[in-house]
Amino acid sequence: MRAVRAVYSLLRGLVAAGLFASAVVILWQSQELMLWLIHRVGEERALGQDAVVRERGGVFLTNPGAMLAWTLPFWGLSLLLLTGGILLLCPCPRCVRRRLAEASPTTDRPGE
Repeated sequence: MRAVRAVYSLLRGLVAAGLFASAVVILWQSQELMLWLIHRVGEERALGQDAVVRERGGVFLTNPGAMLAWTLPFWGLSLLLLTGGILLLCPCPRCVRRRLAEASPTTDRPGE
C-alpha cells in the first residue's frame, strides 16, 4: 500500500509540475497567442476596420484595448492551470487531518 501511495504522490507531483510549466509557458507566450488568435479570426473582425492599417511592409494593429481583450482568455487559462497545480500539491484540510490521524499513535486513549 505504501508503494501505491508513493507512486500516486509522485504522479501528483509530476502532473502539478506539468500544470505549472504549462501555465508559465502560456503566460509567457500570451502576446504571441493573442496575435495568432486575432489572425485566425481576422484582424478587421477582431479589432475593427479602423484599427487595422495595411501597408506594403505588413499590417499594423492599432487598438490596444481590443488586443488586451483578446489576451485575457490566455491569462485566464494560465490562471486556471496554475490553480490546478496548486490544488494538486496542497491537499484539503480534511485530508490533512485524516493523514495526521492515521499517522499518530493510538496509545493515548483514556481508560487503557
